[in-house]
Order: sequence, then C-alpha cells, then structure tokens
Amino acid sequence: MLEEGIEILLTKDSGVSALLGTNRGDGTNGLFANISVKQPTYPYIVYEKLSAESNETLEGLNKFQIARFRFKCYAADYPTAVKLAHKVRLALGGFAGTLQDSDATPLGNANPIFEADLPPEAALRATTWGRVIDFEFCFADTAA
Repeated sequence: MLEEGIEILLTKDSGVSALLGTNRGDGTNGLFANISVKQPTYPYIVYEKLSAESNETLEGLNKFQIARFRFKCYAADYPTAVKLAHKVRLALGGFAGTLQDSDATPLGNANPIFEADLPPEAALRATTWGRVIDFEFCFADTAA
C-alpha cells in the first residue's frame, strides 16, 4: 500500500529521522496519518491523501494511479517546521523505485507540487508552527 511505503521511506530517511528523533516522549515515530495523537512530541508530521486519479482503459481500470498527498510539518518553532518540510522534500522529491511496503509498490515519481506556511493553530494558542508540502505520486497499485 502506497501510504505504508511512503511512511517507511520517511522513517528510514536520516534527515527526517534526525529531526523527528528516535526516542520520542509520545512513544511514536512522529508520523501520523490524518490526525496526530492528543499531545504529540514536537516536531511531527501529519500526512493525508488529498486526491487520487485512476486511469481507465477500454479494458477497465488500469493499475497506474496518481495520488496527491499533503505533509503537514509541525514544530514548536518556525525554523524547525521549515527544516522538517525541507527534509521531507529531500526524502521524497524525485524518488522513483520500489517502495518497501508489504505490496512492494512501484513508484514512478514523487513530485513536490506545492509548499506553504500553515496559519498558526488558534486552538493551540499559536504555539505550534507549521509548513505544508504537497506531493503528487505516480505509482502502480499493487495492493491485493
């Protein structure tokens, strides 16, 4: 599954793992799908699938897919949020190859397509800074 492969790729990247840390107070790896734990250790990443395009042929649904994902990089200070987004860009940007997920998903290319600051989290009394980076992944859906 693509999501699993992306998470493995990020956790094994030395730049990303150096910022997220390996002995985190929240007991996680610092990567969360859709929503973080209630009180995450800073910094951390929340990723979500924004869209997916399937390609149909006259023979039916094709395995080739295009999916857009958003990675929200949060930190206790602005410079760290920016650095974390940069490390995500370096880890994923332009990657092509077979992911190490359980389905060995072939990833044709990972293209960064959007990057911006996140507005301060009002619910957190503006103590969390964030940077968002979107990627478009071109892959073959091998999930069983």
